Amino acid sequence: MKPDFSIVTPLFMGGADPQSAELRVSGMKGMLRFWWRALAWSRLKSVDQVRSEEAKIFGSTEEGQSSVKIRLLPPKKTVPIKKEKCFEL
Repeated sequence: MKPDFSIVTPLFMGGADPQSAELRVSGMKGMLRFWWRALAWSRLKSVDQVRSEEAKIFGSTEEGQSSVKIRLLPPKKTVPIKKEKCFEL
């Protein structure tokens, strides 16, 4: 399966260099894990079952490496952001 995701809302990203944003695989995987848990809870109704299935899909120290592989590719087309739409913290 090769889903294609697009970012349609603002993202707050940061990295080692405060002047450039970084979108990392670990962050994307964390978001997928979060939403998987949120949706799995209604089906499984048990924290232990959710953790067990999550570990099988996303990996854990007990289950080993994740079966989910993620690769981020550069966008085909970039949209410039106007300076007045940005803000600094």
